[in-house]
Amino acid sequence: MPLDRGAIPVAMFGSGAALLTRFAAWDAAITRPMSTVRRIGFVQLSAGAGATTVAGEIVRLVARRRAAPPLVADLSPEGDLARRLGIVETSPRRDRRLFRTSGDARQLLQMTSGVLGARPSDAGARPVAAWEREVSPVMRFHDVVIADFGPRDPDREIGEIAGLCDAVCVVAPARREEAELARVVVEAIHALPGSQRAVVALVDASRESRRVPAVIAAQTEQPVIVVPHDTGLAGGEPARSFRARQALLRLAGTLIGKVDA
Repeated sequence: MPLDRGAIPVAMFGSGAALLTRFAAWDAAITRPMSTVRRIGFVQLSAGAGATTVAGEIVRLVARRRAAPPLVADLSPEGDLARRLGIVETSPRRDRRLFRTSGDARQLLQMTSGVLGARPSDAGARPVAAWEREVSPVMRFHDVVIADFGPRDPDREIGEIAGLCDAVCVVAPARREEAELARVVVEAIHALPGSQRAVVALVDASRESRRVPAVIAAQTEQPVIVVPHDTGLAGGEPARSFRARQALLRLAGTLIGKVDA
């Protein structure tokens, strides 16, 4: 599924052939074949930061660009991503049998909106247990697993959640205090044993803090990606502006393919 460069107005990139090259690299990172599953987790440090909106856009992008549907798990307290995608909440699975084929595994999941989804009812209170019970037994049958963990305590929960993932995206508003805390959390995740990629996604919902991302990016070696204000995202719809779509493509490529953000 190669990127159709002819569909991209070159004028949008200004004079930047380099940006066009990076655009293609992000897309290639998303669509490339994978030998093992890529597990991506989204967390936020306070309610309303935008993790569900960003996770939903990445889910849409991956479902559209990859041949196989991603496995999407809503393990947040609120369950907003599941509602957006039409994933119905289910009781915790009691059957502990092993799944030998992808067909067997799909019996546990719901096919909707181009994804295979799960929303266990106890996920909000026990996200790690829900992952181990509902996601772990079936994830080997998928290329990409995306989980929205929602707002989580950085001292008590995020370290354990990060251990489940290959890449963690910490979503925060593009305001100084919240962005600083997100940077600290990402640095802590990066320092954990293992090779998790940790990324800060700053959501500039109010268009009030355009200088903050540059300040935060200068303070860390970890990727800092800004999702600019977008009327579609603000209204609970897909991103409309070129800048927002570009930022989301960059974020997806960084999380899935580990390309240089």
